[in-house]
Amino acid sequence: MKTIIKIAMCLSFFLVLSCTKDNEVTPEENQPIQPTETTTYTIKPFQSLWTDKQEIQQVANMHVAGSYEAGNLLYFTTSGKITQLGVFAGEAGKFRVTLWDVTTQSVIRSILIDAPTANNTYYANIDAVDVIANKQYILSTNNKNFEDNTTTTQPYIYKLENGERVYDPIYPITYDKVTYINAVEKVGDALSYPTPSSLVNNKFMGVPDLVFVYEE
Repeated sequence: MKTIIKIAMCLSFFLVLSCTKDNEVTPEENQPIQPTETTTYTIKPFQSLWTDKQEIQQVANMHVAGSYEAGNLLYFTTSGKITQLGVFAGEAGKFRVTLWDVTTQSVIRSILIDAPTANNTYYANIDAVDVIANKQYILSTNNKNFEDNTTTTQPYIYKLENGERVYDPIYPITYDKVTYINAVEKVGDALSYPTPSSLVNNKFMGVPDLVFVYEE
């Protein structure tokens, strides 16, 4: 009987030891998960193409007959936020800049921006827009001066090669995470959806810009 009790006690001891060993946590398993480090980037794609990368360099302020809604069809290769809209103004004034949803052809954001001087780019804050990667958007501005309801010059920005203006199509153009697919235009000063045009695909028109913020 004593022998049976001793055997049972030994078995119990080994079972407890085995369970304890199975439930032990190794040092590697006990390490906390380290957060992934990210960096926030802020870009102004048109301004950067013009000043930094110098893909587009020559300004021609054309006094056109009437008003035009003009800009670009574009997409972003990563998700992020648009926090500001901007405009490169051919003259001083107040100009409308609009961000459009291509799928629904509807306005996402539209704002009037003050431009105190000509041939400079000015920006204004908007309620941030969540950008979906690879979804197409249109960014446009109108050459009507909404400050005094007059029609102003329309800036055309051309690409140069070896100091000469390029008349062939220049799209697509990519800066960082933004790709410009084509130019768009629509006659008139109404808030009306502009469409891509092969007639203006050798230049930037308008010219609208934006501030895009993303993380990597």
